[in-house]
Amino acid sequence: MGRLAHRLCEWLWYGTTDDSGRRIAVRLLRPLEKLYLAGLRFDQTARRRRCQKLPCPVVGIGNMTVGGTGKTPAVLWLARHFSHRGLAVTILSRGYGRSGSETAKVQLHEPTHELAALYGDEPLLMARNLPHVSVWVGSDRAKVGRHAVAHDHPDIIVLDDGFQHLQLHRDLDLVLLDAARPLGNGKLLPAGPLREPPEHLVRAHAIILVGETDNKRQAVDLLRGYVSAETPIFRARLEPEGLYHAATMEPLGFTGCPPIKSGAAFPESEGLRPAMYAGGMAALPGTGSLSDMFPKKKAPSSRLLSEKARLGQGFDAQCSSFEKGPSRLKVLEEPCVAVAGIARPERFFTMLRHLGIPCRAFMAFPDHHRWTLEDVQALRRKLHTTEARWVVTTEKDAVRMPPALAERALFLRIHMDFGADTEPLVRFLWTRLKERSFL
Repeated sequence: MGRLAHRLCEWLWYGTTDDSGRRIAVRLLRPLEKLYLAGLRFDQTARRRRCQKLPCPVVGIGNMTVGGTGKTPAVLWLARHFSHRGLAVTILSRGYGRSGSETAKVQLHEPTHELAALYGDEPLLMARNLPHVSVWVGSDRAKVGRHAVAHDHPDIIVLDDGFQHLQLHRDLDLVLLDAARPLGNGKLLPAGPLREPPEHLVRAHAIILVGETDNKRQAVDLLRGYVSAETPIFRARLEPEGLYHAATMEPLGFTGCPPIKSGAAFPESEGLRPAMYAGGMAALPGTGSLSDMFPKKKAPSSRLLSEKARLGQGFDAQCSSFEKGPSRLKVLEEPCVAVAGIARPERFFTMLRHLGIPCRAFMAFPDHHRWTLEDVQALRRKLHTTEARWVVTTEKDAVRMPPALAERALFLRIHMDFGADTEPLVRFLWTRLKERSFL
């Protein structure tokens, strides 16, 4: 079901315009799209009424569509930039996938997979990469911001995934869009990938097109229909930085990688197909039902907490046969199984292929997926049947891995590169902030 849903969304939202079946499907979903729009307008009106302003500047990073557009690398880039300029920086994040919704400051004091459940994988990733930047999580970002200001007294706040979070005032809104397909089919959920109408881009102070495309001018011309000529449009791409051991974060190796088009297809032509897809996992012999493998996420109860040690032992037992410590010299030569639990796993798998990493199988999970014992068992079988020596995954997935599994895993770290647009972007940021008499 997950594999079918993933393909259906790709076809419906990003398929060719001359597909009559797709046009009919979009029309049939029009009533649901109207219902979504009505609910969105009601919600945004209520949020604007509750809008609060913090005593320090807030720079928001967001997007218009569901799925990954590189928000986390963009937040990291911004936070590093401001930190290197001598500012005290705080990041506010919703903390998707965490077990609760209360306000909390990320503290690095326990095994990362337990912290990922407590804070969310993306806030934890940010905190590990930026030791001098405070990271706060909570569903109400205005409330979280007040706590952060009271405790850490930041000079500037970076708001993660904040374009739709209208109850917190932003002094700058930067919106990320996929360069190859910035607005998809231009329709709202569920008929399209848009979280709000493209006309709402007028709220953005700048647009960032992420990835490569064959026709950059076409993407810019499309967006100019929704934003003014004064709104800058910058270009960026996600670049691989290196491979790291998931347990120790030790760098293990790197090879160069050519630019990857954001809409690049999964390498099906070479017979490499994932056993699992985003949105669900294909049933494998002996793995049990899908409901067993994807339990509903709940806040930890006393019974669940009491079983923490037993589950940890279970992970250790399932991973005990994994070899330890991948060799620095052999890491790019030995076969692997690629694993990703992100919004668009095919982009990650394509990047591995371009890097020349010898992947013998691909496993994709839903975004923010938490590992279960059944998942580890399925991975062990995949490693055995493919004779792969190690696991390669994303950095976001690595922070969710149980320690014993992380010993046999590598993650590919990526960063956002603005290339020739770096200086214009920096100039724009500081000019706008100075205009508001903040800096």
